[in-house]
Amino acid sequence: MNVPSRSVATIEVVDAGCDLAESPLWLDSQRGIRWVDAGRGDLHALRDGRHESWSVTDGLVSAVAEGAGGDLLLAVGRELWRVPDGPFTGTATVVAQVPPGAVLNDAKVGPDGRLWAGTVDRSQPAAAALWSFGAGGDVRRHWTGVTHGNGLAWNASGSLFYFVDSGAGTLSCGPFDPFGQPTVLLTLDREVDGIPDGLAVDSTGDLWLAVWGGHCVLHLDASGNPIDRIALPERNVTSCAFVSAGLDVLAVTTAADPGGPGGAVHLLDVGRTGLPGYAFPEG
Repeated sequence: MNVPSRSVATIEVVDAGCDLAESPLWLDSQRGIRWVDAGRGDLHALRDGRHESWSVTDGLVSAVAEGAGGDLLLAVGRELWRVPDGPFTGTATVVAQVPPGAVLNDAKVGPDGRLWAGTVDRSQPAAAALWSFGAGGDVRRHWTGVTHGNGLAWNASGSLFYFVDSGAGTLSCGPFDPFGQPTVLLTLDREVDGIPDGLAVDSTGDLWLAVWGGHCVLHLDASGNPIDRIALPERNVTSCAFVSAGLDVLAVTTAADPGGPGGAVHLLDVGRTGLPGYAFPEG
C-alpha cells in the first residue's frame, strides 16, 4: 500500500516495558490514562506524569474500559470483570462471560451503554463473533464469522460502528442504531502492509488504525480510504486512543519485539481531537 508518511510531534514516550501494551483509555484530568499489558496480565496507569502498574492475573487481560461509578471493566479471558480503579487487591466482580472456546479481545463501551467486544476462537477460522454485554449481565451475540475480533469505534453521532477483524485483515463499518450488517471498507495484505489492530475515530470522522507489523498508525477517511501514515520505530503497533483534557493527544501502544524496540506508549500530536468515550453503567 503506497501511503505517504507524515511527521508529527512526539509529546512523550512512556517506556512501560510491556510485552503487549493494548487498549489505551482516557479517564479524566485527575485519573489520567489506563492501558493493559495483555502479555503479562497487568494494568497500567499514567497520571500526573507518573507511570504505575500492578498485576491483575496470570492470564490474559486484553482490554480496559471505564465504569460509571469510578471503577474499571477488564476483559479477562472469557470473562468481563468489574474492578476498583487502583492497585488490584484480588477483588473483582464477574459481570458476564462468553461461551467456552472463545476469549475476549479488544472491548469498548458503546453509545448504548453496553460493552462491546470482539472475540478470538482458535478452533477454526471464522469461529468467533462480536458480542455485547449489559450492566445486568445479559450477553448478546451480533456479527458472526469473525476470526480475530479487534479494534472497535463509533462515529460522533453513534449511528455508525467500525470493527476490525485482524484474522481476515479487514476494517468494516455497519449501522449501529438500529444495528445492521457490516460492509468491508479496507483489507490489508498482511505480508505487505501488516495486520489491522486497534482503532480510534477523531472529531472530524476520520479513522486512526494501528497496524501490527506495519511500523505505523494509518490515517483513513470515514470511508476507509488511506490519507497518510504516522511511522513509529516499533514494528508491532497495537492500538490508539485520543487522550488528555482536550482529547488532542493520540496515545499509541506497541508490543515488544525481539528484533527491536516495543512495549511503550507514544503520546503524539497528530493535529486532531478525539471524541469523548462512554462509561459502563453501575449494575
